[in-house]
Amino acid sequence: MDSTGTKKTIIVAILISLCIFSIFFSLSLFRHFKTAETKFNNEKASLIKENISLQDQLESIKKDIKVKTDAVTVLESEKKSLLDQIKSTEEDSKKLDKRYAELYGGRIGALKKENSSLRNRMLNIGKAPLADFIKGYMGKEENENIKKVLAEALRKVELIQTGKVVNLEPIVVAENNAQATTEPASSLGNVAGKAGKIISIDRDNNLIVVDLGRADDVKAGQRCMVMHENKEIGSGEIISTRYKMSAAFINDIKYKYTFSDIKESDKVLIGE
Repeated sequence: MDSTGTKKTIIVAILISLCIFSIFFSLSLFRHFKTAETKFNNEKASLIKENISLQDQLESIKKDIKVKTDAVTVLESEKKSLLDQIKSTEEDSKKLDKRYAELYGGRIGALKKENSSLRNRMLNIGKAPLADFIKGYMGKEENENIKKVLAEALRKVELIQTGKVVNLEPIVVAENNAQATTEPASSLGNVAGKAGKIISIDRDNNLIVVDLGRADDVKAGQRCMVMHENKEIGSGEIISTRYKMSAAFINDIKYKYTFSDIKESDKVLIGE
């Protein structure tokens, strides 16, 4: 009996130990699972919070993309509008150029050709003898008053070329064919004149070419004054005019000056 009681006691002790161990093991597992669950919940909450933040950022990015897309659409529309305007402007410009060429092309070409011809003729003045130049224009000129002026100028040139001293007085031809009058060779009088400049010089024949002509109401027979550095150094007479150029014969040089002191671009005053 004692042996049986002892076995029972041992078995009961073992069972009690197992129960206690099971209780402690269960408590330990429960605590471990609880800790794991808390950690999982914390990580889950962190991930949810991060996910919400990412969603907010995504929404903000979507809004920015939409704003920029709308802006690009507006810019594309404006670009298309500007291109259409440029195309329309180019077409209008071509039409205007064509219309301008139709209206004025021929006239401008003719004027350019005439201007070039006149310029070449005036530049050739210094290459040909003055007497031949005057004779040539006398044959072409139809105005009798101008022919008289040219004839008188030719006479004076021929006298100078022969070495004779000539006191050249100015010749002024009035529109009403009145008698020629004279004025002091060194003065234009008190009447206001026109200002031009010398564009060519024939030093062999005391001839200058001025950039004023019929378009500026310059007439043959008018007196002119040459100014060098704002000083009068000589005066003369217009002997021939064209549209925008005139030839003048310098017949009076001031004391202390010579014809060689006259330079291109010097100012020329022509009396009314």
